Amino acid sequence: MFTADTSFVFSLYGADVNTASAKARMAGALEPLVLTGLHRFELGNALRLAVYRGNLPPDEAGKRLADFDADVAAGLVTLVEVESVPLFNRASVLSESHTATQGQRSMDILLVATAMEMEASDFLSFDDRQRALAVAEGLRVGP
Repeated sequence: MFTADTSFVFSLYGADVNTASAKARMAGALEPLVLTGLHRFELGNALRLAVYRGNLPPDEAGKRLADFDADVAAGLVTLVEVESVPLFNRASVLSESHTATQGQRSMDILLVATAMEMEASDFLSFDDRQRALAVAEGLRVGP
């Protein structure tokens, strides 16, 4: 099973320097990308932030979020639930173990902890700090 962070999901549905790489990775996928409601929230917020910053036309954020929802309906993306208490407990442990030496932000830690709670084997990210944390915790990273 593979999952991703917001940098990968935004590249897949938004438009940035990593979009081609994200799309190429998903084109070869043999199983769906497994995400949570947190990922959908983060994607929507990142798209709206891109509008605010002038990097995306105002009408595009909703369209791209609709593309995400269409991929969920088509089975290309699977949304799962993760129990919050174990998730935050794991995130706290990760923070204690890594943040002082690697500099992860809260959302970085939550998304890696989410991958671990889902028992994912692979973690897709373009963010160096999240990649380092994922590797330190035994996940394979890509795209």
